[in-house]
Amino acid sequence: MIIMKTKALRTWTAVYVLVLTMAGALTSAAEDTDTNAIPHQSYTGTVVSVDAKEHTLALEGFFTSKTFNLGGNCAYTFVDKGAGAIGDLHPGQRVEVAYQEAHNVLVADRVTQEPMFTRVR
Repeated sequence: MIIMKTKALRTWTAVYVLVLTMAGALTSAAEDTDTNAIPHQSYTGTVVSVDAKEHTLALEGFFTSKTFNLGGNCAYTFVDKGAGAIGDLHPGQRVEVAYQEAHNVLVADRVTQEPMFTRVR
């Protein structure tokens, strides 16, 4: 009777360890796919600085400022000429950045210039 209980205990322990291992593997695989499916966020602000060599863009918003890494496939759209490049960004421009946050790094996928309006009195 004791031998049978010990075998049953060993069997259920092995099953439990197998289930935990599988659950860990599935969770890790789900986290890997989630990084590809991270929803885009957006931030609108005024360009403070652009570093084409380091591929960074610093923006100042109403209350906060953020610095973005410009991804290799980052798309740039400008009001006056449509598609552009990192060299077309200049301090003072108002832009909206679509980005993803991965490991506390903000990576921009798209930078869109917004028109600057002046009030006419």
